[in-house]
Amino acid sequence: LSVNLTQVTDVSEILGASTVKKGTYTSATVTVDYSNALIVADDGTLNGVTLTPVDAHGQPVGQVSLTLQFDANNPLGITRGSTSQLALDFRLSASNDVDLTAKTVTVTPLLIGSALPMDAKPLRLRGPLGGVNTGSSTSNGTYTTSIEPFDGLISGSGSVAVIPTDTTTYEINGAPSVGAAGLTGLNALSAGAWTVAYGTLTSTTSTSTSNAAISTAA
Repeated sequence: LSVNLTQVTDVSEILGASTVKKGTYTSATVTVDYSNALIVADDGTLNGVTLTPVDAHGQPVGQVSLTLQFDANNPLGITRGSTSQLALDFRLSASNDVDLTAKTVTVTPLLIGSALPMDAKPLRLRGPLGGVNTGSSTSNGTYTTSIEPFDGLISGSGSVAVIPTDTTTYEINGAPSVGAAGLTGLNALSAGAWTVAYGTLTSTTSTSTSNAAISTAA
């Protein structure tokens, strides 16, 4: 999976993977590719200054492997029939040293991992609609969606249940609605209609509480 990390700075994304083998993991490695990176510094001019990414020795940077070591007392465990959660935060600008004269930027990207969400960014859940439960007089409804993150067309694994509230706002085929009316409108769509929800991951069973849901018919 190839992702442009500079385009997902304002939200978190869910990435599902059922092909990870069961076991106990002590580390994870992610590759960041600067080969075709376009980095522009704002120097007050109209077009800015295009910078070449270099390493600490001043050499051009291509692919950089970032290795995350898990806490020895809290490794990542993968077991059959259960969900394990790992949040990754890529701090690409954690330590960038810009040299406008040489038109370079020394890059030292930073990767942070946690079993819990690490910031207050809204979570974006994108994928085709699975099913809708409109609820009852005593409970809110839910809907399920598969996972297709990062604006790509490659499906992740599994599905996620979204639990709207009475104040959840919807936009369905351009028509706005709120609460139960929105869920009813969502229920009228065919399975497979594209949905995008913004909210908060509430449990390790991958249930999301949505503050805003947007759906477009397939």
